[in-house]
Amino acid sequence: MVSIKGQIREDSGLDVALVYYCAGYEEVSGEVVRPYNLSKFLYYILNALPAEKRAAVFGGMNTDTKRYAHNDDEMDYNEKVRGSLYSLVDYVAEGINNGAGRRFLILGAPGAVVGIVVGAFLGGIKGILNSIF
Repeated sequence: MVSIKGQIREDSGLDVALVYYCAGYEEVSGEVVRPYNLSKFLYYILNALPAEKRAAVFGGMNTDTKRYAHNDDEMDYNEKVRGSLYSLVDYVAEGINNGAGRRFLILGAPGAVVGIVVGAFLGGIKGILNSIF
């Protein structure tokens, strides 16, 4: 693995952390290998992306909480993933607040209602994240 890290550094100039993970699988014999370090893997991906790009990852994310249960114990990766995705919500909420203020000035009360609806939607996203991680 050191050679992979060296190749990446040589080709891109980036010094990356390698993450060992297993997506989980079931053998033909019926033996089940649980997923391992998926939260860690997801955290490193999210941490490398700007907040505005994290929505693409969230859209295709597996929501089965058992998939994220087993990790090395270096840190609480589930909490880190939740924090990374919350920064997306905060980023969007900031835009909504800015836009809602402008909409209110332009559209009056209907613009404020749009801001409230979108804010409620973002609150729902936070609730979903809390139930997964």
